[in-house]
Amino acid sequence: MNARDTSATKLEWQRSFPKWVSGKEMGWIDRLTIDQFGIPGGELMERAGREVVDVIRESSEGLEGLSAAEVCGKGNNGGDGFVVARLLHDAGGLVHVFSTTPTESVSGDAAHHLQLLGEAGVDVQRGTPELMAPSLEAVDLIIDAILGTGLTGAVRPGIAAVIEAINDAGPPVVAVDIPSGVEAGTGAVHGACIDAAMTVTFGLPKIGQLMFPGRSCCGDLHLVDIGFPAEAVAAS
Repeated sequence: MNARDTSATKLEWQRSFPKWVSGKEMGWIDRLTIDQFGIPGGELMERAGREVVDVIRESSEGLEGLSAAEVCGKGNNGGDGFVVARLLHDAGGLVHVFSTTPTESVSGDAAHHLQLLGEAGVDVQRGTPELMAPSLEAVDLIIDAILGTGLTGAVRPGIAAVIEAINDAGPPVVAVDIPSGVEAGTGAVHGACIDAAMTVTFGLPKIGQLMFPGRSCCGDLHLVDIGFPAEAVAAS
């Protein structure tokens, strides 16, 4: 893409989304929503996961029999992913869920949704490239819920290997909130990065989703509402 094309694309996105935020600003909105407006973090995760599943349903013409491999980190992005996996399972999908860290390291709201996922009958396996490869290659789609909007710099080597395995597998990738490896505040990519066919992002678009090279990693960008209060958004 040449500079003229890039400028035109930026202008088009700016007209569509007049307010962009960094990962830090989105974190402030999230914290205000929880602390001052009384919406629990676990509820925000539930809403986020539900919206991702709704977008997948629309793009896949239904969920019954859909096969997916999902790779989750230990933070809030992984928590969103655990919700997605549970709801896909409940809707009749076949879901293989992998964690990039031992599940014992998952805490807070993410741990709550990991527990609900287990109670729904879905096992979570430790995700190494070698272990995941057969599932990644055999499914209809892959869901990236590894790293969220707090990333700065390059991903760690172990996560980079997981990302490369996902990109090499073949099925289209749906990124939860932002492709793992994209800096939300700048659009910079410092190494391995998910090459998503579609990204479902929450509340407001992130700068890194609209600026290159991050924009080129997002695929089709779907902005969904998970109920952030207008007052919290305005304060960012």
